[in-house]
Amino acid sequence: RSPWNNNPSPYVQRFPTLAGAPLLERAESGLGNIWPSCEAHWSHVHEQDESFMDYAEQLAGAPHGSVHVTIGGTGDTGKEAYDNLKELLDPSLLHDLRTKAGLFVKDLYHKGLLTCPEKCEPETPAEECKCTCGGEERELRKRLEDPEQYELFIAGLTDFPDRWELFHSPWASTEELDLLYKKEFIVQVCGAGLLVGEQAESSSPTDTIFWTIHPTIDRLTQWFTLNKAWKDTTWSAENHYWYTSIDKCYGHGPYDVLSWTLPGSTKKFNNLEWTAFSNPGKTGAYALPYVYDSFRWTHCDEEGFDFSDI
Repeated sequence: RSPWNNNPSPYVQRFPTLAGAPLLERAESGLGNIWPSCEAHWSHVHEQDESFMDYAEQLAGAPHGSVHVTIGGTGDTGKEAYDNLKELLDPSLLHDLRTKAGLFVKDLYHKGLLTCPEKCEPETPAEECKCTCGGEERELRKRLEDPEQYELFIAGLTDFPDRWELFHSPWASTEELDLLYKKEFIVQVCGAGLLVGEQAESSSPTDTIFWTIHPTIDRLTQWFTLNKAWKDTTWSAENHYWYTSIDKCYGHGPYDVLSWTLPGSTKKFNNLEWTAFSNPGKTGAYALPYVYDSFRWTHCDEEGFDFSDI
């Protein structure tokens, strides 16, 4: 499991809610936990042909990301923390915040603002084995009085490109989320003690549903490469990653060697080579031990999105 997920259960888990919010409830605003649509997939293969890096970054979002978040859930862990914001925030905004609860925790951890116990005994109460932003609540409130510390936390919640527009979008006006409200939100998120279901973090392959989600995206990408090619197939090997250093994030770089091999071979390959092996198009060198039986999305035809027109 990811280090920000202190779930003590030894079993694969799916939670039915996100910080107390029903998973399938759609919010009025654009930040609700919306399922991917035919339009999202159609738009992706039609618009993301400039670079492989942009294609891969955007693929993590609208085309499939919400499925992981929704199926994983957080249960009612964190519900009390978000309930504490009911008197401060508009109900639709609070619902949106609940659906992002697991992402807030992850990003605070990436920023080094949230720390978690490395190990807890199974019988340890959850309250004594949860991630925090350091110290007790009153210490955090005092810390947030320092403008530099406050800005550090706000950056940790809002500077992820195209995602954390939360505090700056037109409908989140300063009247709704003024300084006091933002500080209170930070305090509650830091003390939420959130537990995350497998799908929403690094252990997601242990949940069998993972193996329908990612092949769906793989099939979409193969259809793209059979018909189109990226103008730029490279991605950055430099320290340009959000929140972290490439030296501490091995496995993401183009020349990082991965642990898998091809059938009948003991050789290990880097990410660039695996990208070529998974590309059945003219620019690829397809070598994976499977093929898809079709590249048809008939249910999308009915909605007016014809994937044969690429």
